[in-house]
Amino acid sequence: GEERLFFSYRRSTHRGEPAYGRQLSAILLEEEEGI
Repeated sequence: GEERLFFSYRRSTHRGEPAYGRQLSAILLEEEEGI
């Protein structure tokens, strides 16, 4: 979970998009479903 979150964060920041927060929310929701 953490590695995937970090990778997605790096990918979004590499793209220079300020929408990383939206991706983070989507990942958090995905994590909740995985519980």
